[in-house]
Amino acid sequence: MKFAAGVTLYNPTQEQLSRISDLQSSFDMIFLFDNSEPDYIKPEYPEGEKIVLLSEGFNKGLPFAFNSIISRCDDYDFLCTLDQDSSFLHGDIVSICNYIEKSVNIDDTGIVAPFIDYGYNVQKVDSIVEQKRWVITSGAFVNLHIVKKERLKYDDNYFIDKFEIDLCWQLTTKGYKILMYHPSVLHQQLGEKKGKSRSSHNDLRHYYLFRNRFYFNNKWYKGPKKWFLNVAQTTRHLLMVIRYEDEPLKKLNSFAEATKDYLAGRMGKKDYFFK
Repeated sequence: MKFAAGVTLYNPTQEQLSRISDLQSSFDMIFLFDNSEPDYIKPEYPEGEKIVLLSEGFNKGLPFAFNSIISRCDDYDFLCTLDQDSSFLHGDIVSICNYIEKSVNIDDTGIVAPFIDYGYNVQKVDSIVEQKRWVITSGAFVNLHIVKKERLKYDDNYFIDKFEIDLCWQLTTKGYKILMYHPSVLHQQLGEKKGKSRSSHNDLRHYYLFRNRFYFNNKWYKGPKKWFLNVAQTTRHLLMVIRYEDEPLKKLNSFAEATKDYLAGRMGKKDYFFK
């Protein structure tokens, strides 16, 4: 089997790029999609026979970036989707690749993902492999044969947040499995750490979380369940912002902005901050 990595970049640091360069020993090819802002002074990007750099010259969003990478992966069996904050060590990558090659039925498994360690208490599990409803983007090995056979793609409407869950839903509704392989661990930072078990996000990120939740629920659920999820999940989100976030009023305003844009059908990139 041949394994490629797809990494999205957004105004990366030299340290992040150096870590990405180290991935060359772990994959057959690395596709970098640069979503950096046009005026960003770019550090020195990694070069090598295994590295392909892609860009549209401005931020097109994560779904667009990964769809573009997949369109160039005709010669590969699995694509490992990563972002510049991911820390995925060579031994963990080799472990999950070996598991895929030896134990995974590639005809019925859409994604195989590692266990994600966010730097909090890591819960021990009894099973080596666990079937999941969805997994996050970072470290997910996407079965390119199934994605292309079924003509699936990441939904560009999300821009960021929930687009990977949407792809998992596309796969599971067609009967394909999503697996988490626990012996392989990816270390990931989620937002800005706040205490031992919580993270914090800026107002723009909360905007996408609010807006994309409405879009996802209305896309995948019907009737009373759709409305219940919208109300219950949004209420919990609002309470978490009030209780734990800095500048809660500013971030609560993102809820109003997200609701207004969703109802008006404004999806994709948010081009301005809140007034």
